[in-house]
Amino acid sequence: MIQIGAPLANDFGNPLGVLGDCHRRIEHFLQLLITVSAQARGGALDSEQRDALQVALRYFQEAEPKHTADEEESLFPRLRASRHPRAVEALAIVRTLTDEHASAAEHHGQVHVLVRRWLAASHLSNAAAQELATRLDDLAMLYRRHIPLEDDALIPLARVVLGPDEIAACGREMAARRGVSMDRSSSHGRSAEEMSVFSEHELARQIVACMPDGVIFADQGGVIRFWNAGAEAIFGYAAQEAVGQPLELIVPEALRARHNEGYRRVMQTGVTQYSGRRLLAVPAIRKDGERISVEFSIALLRGADRTLSGVAAVMRDVTDRWRKEKEMTRRLAALEAKSQ
Repeated sequence: MIQIGAPLANDFGNPLGVLGDCHRRIEHFLQLLITVSAQARGGALDSEQRDALQVALRYFQEAEPKHTADEEESLFPRLRASRHPRAVEALAIVRTLTDEHASAAEHHGQVHVLVRRWLAASHLSNAAAQELATRLDDLAMLYRRHIPLEDDALIPLARVVLGPDEIAACGREMAARRGVSMDRSSSHGRSAEEMSVFSEHELARQIVACMPDGVIFADQGGVIRFWNAGAEAIFGYAAQEAVGQPLELIVPEALRARHNEGYRRVMQTGVTQYSGRRLLAVPAIRKDGERISVEFSIALLRGADRTLSGVAAVMRDVTDRWRKEKEMTRRLAALEAKSQ
C-alpha cells in the first residue's frame, strides 16, 4: 500500500528518479478513485471506501501539484534552454505534456468537487455519479498516454540533454518545494521528528482544508472571506467564485431579508444565541438552484484588540436526514388519521 508521505524509492539526489516514483503514486491513487466509484456508484460509502476517497483526494490536492511544478518549473525550463543537439526532441514532448497537464488539472478540479460532495452528502445523484465515472475514465486514458511518454521518452532524453549540475539544481528545487533539506534527502526525506511536528498555523490549515464539513468565514459586512473544499462540495461554488460574494449567495431569496437583519444585529451587539455548542438547521441554496438543508454551528471571531471581525461557520449537508424525518412525520400523521 502506497501512503502519502511514505519514503520515495529515489531521493532528491536523483530527481529524475523521483519523477518516476511520483508517476507510480499517481497511478495508485487514481486507481483508488476509480475502484470506489465503480463499487459504490454514487451510493452509501463504507468506512474503507470513505477513507480511500479521502486519502486519494488529499494526494491529488496536496502532493500531485508539486509533481507538476517539478516538471513545469524545474525540468521543462532547463530543457527549453538547452543547446544540446537532441533538445529539439525533448521540446516536442514538453509541448504535448504541458497541454496534457492543463487537461488533467481541469478533470481533477471537477473530480475534487464531485468527491467532496459525495463525502459530505453520503450520496451522489445518478447524473453526478456518471460524470465522476466519466471524468475518472478520461483521466485514466490521459495518464496511459502521458506517463509512458515521460518515463520512456522524456526522462531518458533529459539524462542526455541536461548536465549533472542542471539535474542537481532540479533536485534542490524539488526538495525545497516540499520543505525537505537536501542534507536529509539521502535518508529518504524528513526525519520522523520533522514529519510529526507542524506549526499551529499549518496544522489548523491542513485540518480545515481536508475536513468534509464546510467551513466559511464572513467579515463584518457579511462578505465571504474564506471558503474551504467542504463548502465547495456542499454548495457547488469553487472558492474563487464564493470569496468576495455576500452570504446571500447561499441563502434562499425568501429568507435573505431576515438573514441580513439578524447578521447586522449580531455585528452591532456582538451577541448571538447560536454560538457555542448549539446547532442550527436552516434551508440553503446550491449553485445549481437545488434547495438543501444544512446544519451548522457558528463562532464570533475577534481581532487582537477584541473588535469583532466576523463569523465563522462549520456546516454539514443534512438534506437526506431532513427528507427522511419529513417522510416519517408524514407517515405517522397518516397512521394517526386512519386510527381516528
